[in-house]
Amino acid sequence: NITADTNPGFQPFGFAGGIYDQHTQLTRFGARDYDPEVGRWTSKDPIRFRGGDTNLYGYVWNLPVSFTDPSGNGPFAGLACTLATDGVSAVNAASTIIDLGKELDLIDKTIERFKKACKADPKGPTLDDLEQLRRWEDYRMDTAAQMANAIANSGVGTNLAQGGLCAAASATPILP
Repeated sequence: NITADTNPGFQPFGFAGGIYDQHTQLTRFGARDYDPEVGRWTSKDPIRFRGGDTNLYGYVWNLPVSFTDPSGNGPFAGLACTLATDGVSAVNAASTIIDLGKELDLIDKTIERFKKACKADPKGPTLDDLEQLRRWEDYRMDTAAQMANAIANSGVGTNLAQGGLCAAASATPILP
């Protein structure tokens, strides 16, 4: 039985279920830390643009009520839980997300092949090459935005009681 609280007011869980470190005053997420005083991550997203967000200091497409990222490596753990609670809209959203995810993979591969080809050319990239690369990167950004919009507008996660429970379950560590 607990008979006394030697640290009243201490709350070990910070933003989105991360673990608050009272020594550094940062909220730890494994892959990166969040500084609540500044309101920003202390480093860029380790998965870079594969997270589908152009803001490398962002968190789960700026939808922290609907999604979580307890490891700091991607929002899909919370997404899977939320999708499971929202029925038919989840099926539609998942189908759209999968299709857009495949499209993003193809775009990423095309961009990488294009960059390698430009690097291999002894003359370097031309202005036309750079313009084409910019168009591919714009297309990638648009596709990532479509994915975020498909999630946000699908109705998935609108049941805050269920979505909140999913977020808590996926982000809250089990203490011994």
